[in-house]
Amino acid sequence: MTGERDFEAAAKWVMKRRGLKSLNVMGWSWGTVIAATYTARHPRSVNSLVLHAPVWVRKTASLLTSANKLGAWRAVTAKDAIKRWNRST
Repeated sequence: MTGERDFEAAAKWVMKRRGLKSLNVMGWSWGTVIAATYTARHPRSVNSLVLHAPVWVRKTASLLTSANKLGAWRAVTAKDAIKRWNRST
């Protein structure tokens, strides 16, 4: 996964530049998947891991269907985000 490779490259760069053996890692939302994957693959490189608002198993239909293509970004109004949040519990 590209995000995981990018995270690993950034972590290596920071550790090398700062002379560190480990980092404090934090992921938010979808970033929790990337941060947790990095931590699982490189446990000696992570001092602590924080997962904020991790992704969970949904009870509603996914946005990804054969009819919908998920691009690099999408516009979501605050009203739509709140409505979707309230439906997914």
